[in-house]
Amino acid sequence: MNKIYCNNGCQQEFTISGLKIEKLSGNVERHYIECPHCGEKYTSYYLNDTMKKVQQEIKALQKKPSLKIKQRNRLLKLKRKMQMMNQTLKAKMEAGTSETH
Repeated sequence: MNKIYCNNGCQQEFTISGLKIEKLSGNVERHYIECPHCGEKYTSYYLNDTMKKVQQEIKALQKKPSLKIKQRNRLLKLKRKMQMMNQTLKAKMEAGTSETH
């Protein structure tokens, strides 16, 4: 099990028991872990409807036993797109909050 320290809160060690999901405006989901001692929340990532579709396409390609070159290139392109979308959404969401993560 993964143990981490609550750096922004109580400074205690805790075990990650799984990600929690918070629904935000604009069909955005915030996936985070929470310190069981003080309740400090640490955001893992944000996800919107467009990103969910890309994520489903990535999973479908990853399930295939062997990929042709064109499919491998598509998978790499989708993964890069997902990373860029994640960075953009995270910056947008955290610009509107006073939290530091």
